[in-house]
Amino acid sequence: MPLNRLAATGYGSQKPLFPNKSEAERALNRRVEFVLESQGGPNDELPYLINATEQAPF
Repeated sequence: MPLNRLAATGYGSQKPLFPNKSEAERALNRRVEFVLESQGGPNDELPYLINATEQAPF
């Protein structure tokens, strides 16, 4: 994927999913989210996509 199409943003404690009142809630708030957005139509060819069935199991 071209690097000019990637962005990283950190929110820290600004967007918690849980209140942060216990260690368990703080652990749930420590997360990484990936958001993928398409700028084209659903039928546009995306040459940088891979076929997951051809990849080694994780």
